[in-house]
Amino acid sequence: LDWSSDSQSLIVASKDLSARVYYKVCSKRMATTVLSGHRDQLRGAFFSKENECVYTVAKDGGIFTWKWEQQPETVVTEDSK
Repeated sequence: LDWSSDSQSLIVASKDLSARVYYKVCSKRMATTVLSGHRDQLRGAFFSKENECVYTVAKDGGIFTWKWEQQPETVVTEDSK
């Protein structure tokens, strides 16, 4: 379990071989991303200092580096419906 440095995201490592990243945790528009690919249970998941990467560590010693770009928010207006 780790919070991003801006406290907007949370990552949770799981025994089901995946990690889940929750974005905008304190918002009504919270989003989730599942990171999977490990072959053994996860022991930890951490954000990089600048929140550019996530690192996941498995029981078998596997370490994954996950990089992503956050997409700009889509704003729905009455005119776009």
